[in-house]
Amino acid sequence: NIYAAVALTLYGESAQGDKAKVVVNGGALEANYYAITGNGTRHNTEIVVNGGTLYGVNGTGIYNPQGGLVTINDGTIKGLETAIEMRAGDLVINNGTFAALSNTFSVTGNGSGTTIIGVIIAISQHTTLKPITVTINGGTFEDGIRALAMYDTVSSGHSNLMNVTINGGSFDSKKNAATKTIDVNNGNLLIKGGEFNSGADNDGLGCSTVYAANYGYVTIEGGSFKAGAKWADRYWTLNIKNDSKTTAKMEVKGGTFVEFDPSHPNTDDNDNYVAEGYVATEDGNSNYVVTLAPVEENENQNQQGND
Repeated sequence: NIYAAVALTLYGESAQGDKAKVVVNGGALEANYYAITGNGTRHNTEIVVNGGTLYGVNGTGIYNPQGGLVTINDGTIKGLETAIEMRAGDLVINNGTFAALSNTFSVTGNGSGTTIIGVIIAISQHTTLKPITVTINGGTFEDGIRALAMYDTVSSGHSNLMNVTINGGSFDSKKNAATKTIDVNNGNLLIKGGEFNSGADNDGLGCSTVYAANYGYVTIEGGSFKAGAKWADRYWTLNIKNDSKTTAKMEVKGGTFVEFDPSHPNTDDNDNYVAEGYVATEDGNSNYVVTLAPVEENENQNQQGND
């Protein structure tokens, strides 16, 4: 039972040592818990994956609790709990296939180790309170209860230390086990592109595609969004948790939404997610496209504000 296929650094090393770097171009790295891991006391690291398969059989493909850079250009990364858990540092994903194989979801505070189960890309603030920056330009994130989740089990209030930007990729939640595809419980998420779909829960009822709760802030500027099933006879493509209406944020400035009008979402928590100065227009096929409002409409809004 190999605990980790590659331990990038050793516990107790100097936090400011020379850069520790590993490059994976192919082959297979498989271990009981981590395919690749660092540790939260030794920073200045770099992980580059250009191909191959990384598999944490009972844990995580890549665990990164330290300040350092992770770049995924291609390959397959998977784990029972998560494909990747970032608790510090920078992550850039350009391509690849990612999976979290567990049929259960949980978040548990942990000062020394992983915190999230059932999420493909997990973002979780560490007790070291180092910044986490994630940029996803492409890839397939479809085999997990959640495709991406952002949580802070350490701090209270909104965290500006966790920032994720999605420019592309395909995101979905595991069918018949899901509750949401993108789960933002804290931090800042900016979506500029990509395809986002949601499955159904164990009863076949619809789930949220993008969900904000607690102190999660979501801004959508592009991408396509679809809920795979209805709940209470309507789609919950975008959703803010009921008890988080005054703390979580959802603002739409672009994107295409299948059978869902983000300016009149018909959910029980918000009557308009579309940002001021933007408009949602139905395209004739029950899809709503959000764009800048026509100049005349903006002028009318300004005049009404000055009356």
